[in-house]
Amino acid sequence: MGEQIGDDQNIAAKFHCDQSYFQRPIQAGCSIRDALNQFNLESDRHRILYMGIELDLETDLGDLEKISYPDTFVHLVLQPV
Repeated sequence: MGEQIGDDQNIAAKFHCDQSYFQRPIQAGCSIRDALNQFNLESDRHRILYMGIELDLETDLGDLEKISYPDTFVHLVLQPV
């Protein structure tokens, strides 16, 4: 029988921007926009890419965790617009 995941689960996320990255556990249920706001980044100034695909800012990070990289992180690339 599988484990139930509570609402307080955190998602391991790394945000890559300009040859550097920053990371922080993000609470499950947060959108990309919410996560960027936690880092004080203006979401309308970046395109967000995941595995080469541009994502909508309202994408739930929990959905991305299901297809995370082998290191278990959700790696998001921030491209200035």
